[in-house]
Amino acid sequence: MNLRRTIASVFVAVALLGAGFVPAASADAPALPAKSSASAPKSSKTKVTSKPSTVTNKTKFTVKGKVSPARKGAVVELQRLNGKKKWVKVASTKTSSSGAYKLSAKISRTSSSATLRVATKKTAKYASSATGRFRVEILTKKAAKAVAVAKKQVGKRYRYGATGPSAFDCSGLTSYAYKSAGVKLSHSARTQSRNGKKVAKKDLQAGDLVFFYAPISHVGIYIGNGKIVHAGSSRTGVEIAKLSWMPYSGARRVG
Repeated sequence: MNLRRTIASVFVAVALLGAGFVPAASADAPALPAKSSASAPKSSKTKVTSKPSTVTNKTKFTVKGKVSPARKGAVVELQRLNGKKKWVKVASTKTSSSGAYKLSAKISRTSSSATLRVATKKTAKYASSATGRFRVEILTKKAAKAVAVAKKQVGKRYRYGATGPSAFDCSGLTSYAYKSAGVKLSHSARTQSRNGKKVAKKDLQAGDLVFFYAPISHVGIYIGNGKIVHAGSSRTGVEIAKLSWMPYSGARRVG
């Protein structure tokens, strides 16, 4: 009788398995590993909110911005395009919890300008991204010093023959600014036009001496973005004006 029951039980078990029946796991059965729910990093966007247009050779400057979506810990790099058309890291940092970043960097002057960008590296939370390119002029320390000193004189009086510090004429201002940077210039727009190296108008950079009228009778210092600082007249005093305000004659690089 027991043998018959055993044989019958075997036939029932075989039939149930053939029909796709799976017995419930016992309380002690090991759990199967769950499938990973990790998702690929979301696409990110890098924004630059503050960047310089001019920097001084081997002197610190900052670039600020934000990466979205905002998560802490994204690796952000400031990169420079080199002569081989490759992006080379200049500085790096990580984003804050709001996605903000602040990069502090120095770059060496291998030419009068550089092409930079900000890029994020791919992580588990961020996809890589980069801003559009932006350019900076790289000033020598002498040119940067002369520009800074000349700008500080804005608002002071014009007086023919004056060389500062309370009043200036045009060549008095340029010679005063460059004297502070260790460059000696004569007190004459016309003779200053023979100093340094000739610069094409399309290649102007901050610190260049710019000359006006024919024959040359006026000089100022180019400060970038189509503007100069100069001692204009007794009416204007020392001011910042557009390069196009007077008949352009030429430029020289003395710093």
